[in-house]
Amino acid sequence: MTINHLARRKFTPAQLLALARDNARARWRRGRAVVPVRSSDGVTPYPTTYPYGVKSSAYAAGRHTGEDHACPVGSLAVATAPGTVEYAGPASARWGSAYGNQVIVRTADNRYDYAHNHLSSWKVSAGQKVQPGDVLGLTGATGNVTGPHSHFEARAAGGRYGSDVHPIRVKVNGPARRARLAKAKK
Repeated sequence: MTINHLARRKFTPAQLLALARDNARARWRRGRAVVPVRSSDGVTPYPTTYPYGVKSSAYAAGRHTGEDHACPVGSLAVATAPGTVEYAGPASARWGSAYGNQVIVRTADNRYDYAHNHLSSWKVSAGQKVQPGDVLGLTGATGNVTGPHSHFEARAAGGRYGSDVHPIRVKVNGPARRARLAKAKK
């Protein structure tokens, strides 16, 4: 189908979500970034509005440890990499109460944990397997916030506050990217 054909076609909300999920999985396989927050219909990605690593004494780590995506309450927080849900619920003791409701996912390669924080609700449970584009929860304004947004953060697997890694490591790490990196090392 051409883009014009798709633009003229009417999709049900479930079809739009399925298309967005399939697109995220295809992006992952090609080594492209999967945007962690989408509009409630699954179509519009919300860009990063406050980036990772901004230095500030307002944070105990001395820098912003994730990336923020300003969005309305109820937007979709989606998986950016395949993995297993480690935790879903009110702020966990390991991550801290400032994060509000959260979903934490351990990547399939067991290298990283990534989390969506400040959620209004979660749609997954611990032990559940997820793929890129799967809906993990709905964005909100829980914990320490100035307004509705998603705080997307990545850490070394099992890591505590301050063990953060750049979120791009879990947003862009599909098979195609790993193959390019391995080829570049030769």
